[in-house]
Amino acid sequence: MLIKLNLPAKYYFGVTIVKGNAELIVSQVIANNRTINIPVYQRRYSWRREQLERFVADLKTAYVNQRERYFFGSLILNATGDTSTVDVIDGQQRLTTVSLFLIAIRDFLGSSDVDYQRVNEMFLIDRFDRDSIAKNRLHPVPGDEEQYVDVLINGLSAADTIFKSTYAYFWNVLQQGDLTVHEWLSGCKLIPETTFKRGYNE
Repeated sequence: MLIKLNLPAKYYFGVTIVKGNAELIVSQVIANNRTINIPVYQRRYSWRREQLERFVADLKTAYVNQRERYFFGSLILNATGDTSTVDVIDGQQRLTTVSLFLIAIRDFLGSSDVDYQRVNEMFLIDRFDRDSIAKNRLHPVPGDEEQYVDVLINGLSAADTIFKSTYAYFWNVLQQGDLTVHEWLSGCKLIPETTFKRGYNE
C-alpha cells in the first residue's frame, strides 16, 4: 500500500510509506498516533462483494508471488492538533476494509491464541483509552462508527449491517483455508518477522 503523508513519517500497518523522495517499507503500527479518525465529510463505508473479492485476490497474489512490494491503494493522512490523532483524507474505504479483515483474523485466531492479543493491540484497539468501552483505534464517520464497534466487539453476533457482511465475508475466506491466517497476514505485509510464531518475508 502506498501512503502519502503530509506529516512527519509515522508507521502504519506495515505498508509502504512515501515522504518526499524517501520511501520506507515498514512493518509496524503507527508509532505515535493512537487514534485514526475518518472526518465527518467523508462518505460512509460502501464496499461491496466485487471490491472485497478483488481485495482478497490481491492479498493472495502478493503472498503466493512473495512480492516484496506492490501498490495496494493510496492513503492520505493529515495530522491534527492532537499529536496522538490523524485524520484520513483519502483511502478511508480501503482502510476500513483492512480493519474489518483484521477483526476477522483476530476472532478466527481465538482468544486463546497467543497472537490474538497481538493483532488486537497492534492494529485494532487503543489499550490506553480509558474513556471508551470498545477502545477502537479507528473512528469511522458518525452513523458508521456504532456499526463498526458492534462488529469489533461482537463479530458474527453483530447486527446485520454492511460492516457485519464484510466481516462475515472475510470469515468465510479464512474458513476456506486457501491460506493460513498467518499467511494472510504475511500477504498484507502487516507483521514483522519476529512478531508472530511463524516467519514472514518483508
